[in-house]
Amino acid sequence: MTVVPLYLIQLAEEYSYFTNASPYFFLSSLRLPFFIIYVCVASVLVGWYSKSLRLTWLTYAASMLVLYFLLYVGCDPRVCYSSGIDGLEPLRSYSFFLAEGLALSASGFSIRNRLSRIESVLMKSAVFYAIAYYPVIYTIAGVNVDPPVSPFFVLGLLALLSFATSARVFESDNDWKAGLAAPIITFLVLSAVSIGIAAQYIQQAIPLIGALLAFVAAGSLLGTLSLVSGRGVVRRVAESRALTAGLVVIVVLSMAFFPLDAVNGTAPNLATGSYSFLTPVVAGGFNPTPNVRTTGVSANFSFQGTEVSSIQPDNFLAAGIGIHSPNCCVDGIDYGYRADVFMYHNATEVFAASAWEVCDQILACGGHTWKHLMYFLSARVNSSLGSNFQLSMSWEKERVFWFYSSGNETRVLASFRAPKQDNPYFNAGWLGESSTPSPGGWPFFQFGVMSAFPIGHPGWTVTVACPSIIANSTWVCINHAEFFQGDASFWKALWRWGENYPDAGAAVDPDAKTIRFQYSDVPVRNFQTAW
Repeated sequence: MTVVPLYLIQLAEEYSYFTNASPYFFLSSLRLPFFIIYVCVASVLVGWYSKSLRLTWLTYAASMLVLYFLLYVGCDPRVCYSSGIDGLEPLRSYSFFLAEGLALSASGFSIRNRLSRIESVLMKSAVFYAIAYYPVIYTIAGVNVDPPVSPFFVLGLLALLSFATSARVFESDNDWKAGLAAPIITFLVLSAVSIGIAAQYIQQAIPLIGALLAFVAAGSLLGTLSLVSGRGVVRRVAESRALTAGLVVIVVLSMAFFPLDAVNGTAPNLATGSYSFLTPVVAGGFNPTPNVRTTGVSANFSFQGTEVSSIQPDNFLAAGIGIHSPNCCVDGIDYGYRADVFMYHNATEVFAASAWEVCDQILACGGHTWKHLMYFLSARVNSSLGSNFQLSMSWEKERVFWFYSSGNETRVLASFRAPKQDNPYFNAGWLGESSTPSPGGWPFFQFGVMSAFPIGHPGWTVTVACPSIIANSTWVCINHAEFFQGDASFWKALWRWGENYPDAGAAVDPDAKTIRFQYSDVPVRNFQTAW
């Protein structure tokens, strides 16, 4: 019975979805904090009144299994929770709530009863798992938990958490080996459960996990040594049950809704012929009119005026467009498409088509962010440095096509069959609380420049002309355009195409609907009018 309210709020969310009622998005975003808070309160109370902690644990684990079966299997296919990139989101989400429930029910139980040795170790390991879950999984997912100080915040948190866990296990069980091992083993289990979301960029994820493990091991060692040398304050902290419950709730809630720096970016890898994940810098323009649906977007570009020697050997200059496409049913998951041409130091030009699936902090897709590069294709294009070219993307039934036009020739360079839950259209306007573009909104149709890092000096130029959408079956240039920097390049609620491009300036010809991006001491500003 303890999980019935959790399922009831899910049924309310589903009802609002099917009836197109206004509370849908509110209920969708409410589920995660409600689940966390409710499990906390219910677990402490059940533990308080329980006569058998192990029976309580088994009952809770079984009831959560029933709930997760209803959310992922016994549901309307249109609103079933997403199993994620690797199919393990049910396991990840279940493991988090299992750890939270085990930790807090044991905390409530221990107020009036004495825990056995194994119960004590499991409780403290569950506390570690519940608190470490979000910072670890965000890091593995390629998201910065705290942009101003990350990754030091996460490393410091894990070291302190490991210190406290190790000391508490050693203090209560008088076993330094268990104290040393408990945080390390728990971290390794959490990493094993989480690593599937980083399968596409595993080479970048492994060093991060190694760094996290090093700080966990260091914290565990120091926690064990602190009790070998003296017990004082550490002992009082180790015995504080109220502190345990408070830390779980406060840290978990703050981590689940911490400000995130979520960027999805990729570029052709000339050495391997494949692609590399990266966090690029971007600047450009967007369509600021109220959001409209379209089946096609395009823009004309030129690198005329660029000196390729100005591009660093390990950098690139790219021109391209990005657009949003909505998931039909699961709130929190949407799709982004890009078409770009990358220019390198040796004058090589490479066309790249990419299609992304990303998730926000929504329980229906695991309760945490993840990114999935569904499709990537690159091909060298043979055009002179000063020539004009057009990039376009359009829907034809269930497929997205990428077109490259230069001179009188138009080529289909890529096509992709979209997921069944991807609505077959693009969102090409502005969406926000205000009809006037401002911080906190989403400029869905974007066009502009991108680099791996700022070029930082004169010598480069990218011209963008006539950004267009299909309206009434006809290509038309957008009537208005405004500028953006990377910190406003949100194509989805949390996800952006890149970071700020600090020295990307622009000159505008409003009559010709043309923007020339180039190096400048006065960079473009967010929501500055272009035409």
